[in-house]
Amino acid sequence: RIQELLAAGVSAEKICVLSRTRESLEKLAKAAEAYGISVQIHVAGGFYNRPEVRDSLALLKFLINPHDNLNFLSCLRSPWVNMPDQEILSYCHSGRHSFWSQALRQVLESNDRHPIVLLKKYLQMCQEAGYGLVLRRMLVDLGVFDYAEKLDPTGRREANIWKLVSSLFEYERTS
Repeated sequence: RIQELLAAGVSAEKICVLSRTRESLEKLAKAAEAYGISVQIHVAGGFYNRPEVRDSLALLKFLINPHDNLNFLSCLRSPWVNMPDQEILSYCHSGRHSFWSQALRQVLESNDRHPIVLLKKYLQMCQEAGYGLVLRRMLVDLGVFDYAEKLDPTGRREANIWKLVSSLFEYERTS
């Protein structure tokens, strides 16, 4: 049916196939590819499990609670912060304290390009600008949007990140 619509002059952007299961859509996508028809699958579930959304949420969680050790380590090990393992290890001598507090004690403020100093600046920005604006600034500054665009030319990853940021703005506007 898709081939008939395309042959009749209907643009591919106007064709949509709905299904109850992702499995059915994946089978359709394989069949369409065999006929040279490009397909984009959009599903309702699993949004928060997408890697780009998880990475962005880790940065947001850091802004909300920098003393969450597990999340802080997630941020430090991400390609966006890109800190060497040996340095990360120096913040983690004991599980009884905040790794963020330890990092602040160890890093010199004069090194304004150091990831810890940059993260501290983002935290300070939250006092005036709010989480949504600061998260968006972080995602731009750290190159998350650029990476999403290069990794996925369809724009889906970038769209997912914008969807998360837009949702955050909406939540901030509600009481």
